[in-house]
Amino acid sequence: MKETVKCLVPPSKEKDLQKTLMEDYHPWLWPAPAPRLWAYGRLFQNKLLSKLQEHGDTRPTRWNAELPALERLAYFWSRDPTEVLPGLFVGSAKNAADSASLDRNNIRVVVNATRDIDNFFEGRNDGEIRYARVPIQDTRDGDLGPVQADLDAAVEAIHEAAQAGVPVLVHCFMGASRSVAVLCAYLIRHRQMTFAEAYASILAARKCAAINVNFKRWLEANEATEATEATEATEAEANATSTEALEEPSIEA
Repeated sequence: MKETVKCLVPPSKEKDLQKTLMEDYHPWLWPAPAPRLWAYGRLFQNKLLSKLQEHGDTRPTRWNAELPALERLAYFWSRDPTEVLPGLFVGSAKNAADSASLDRNNIRVVVNATRDIDNFFEGRNDGEIRYARVPIQDTRDGDLGPVQADLDAAVEAIHEAAQAGVPVLVHCFMGASRSVAVLCAYLIRHRQMTFAEAYASILAARKCAAINVNFKRWLEANEATEATEATEATEAEANATSTEALEEPSIEA
């Protein structure tokens, strides 16, 4: 991290942000020069990282969680979210609370992949930012099945925004598991990727990605369902076209 890490949060949201990110997580350190953050993180990286894990006593097994703790923390503190594909961002709660970052990247749709983190700018007078929520628990028993209706709605919100050229941020707390799962679901359904391809594209851009293995299994199973439904839809469309062609009246000479 070569630049100063900035967190530009509206004063009216400062208390909400501190509550969300835990009072002892020291949000006042965010504007500090990078060397100070590095030193602080080096000393307390394991303690800090454990505080960032939801339900630490039921911490899940993660897929491809190889990045050192300090580097994962650097992603949480990053000035901007990670752009995985043009106009498609994944990030942390800190990114979601940074109005300047949202404006800088023209983000106008935010998908919140948590149960308890605020939609920080919901109800803002200008109404420029639209929200969707997928209340996922990132625990050992975490499962996407119970939130499938919300997940489907969020995937369609991402798709509509992408079709309209509107940048989207998908975030959770760390920007490593729940948000990655939601983004994978979108890429599988609307970009015709396999889970492996979707996850690899995210990991290539955001090295801290470490999805809950339960989410991975669900997405892989859902990938097969999506492929079957897509094939059936294509066949139905082809049959309808063929039927229409047969029913067209012939033109007599």
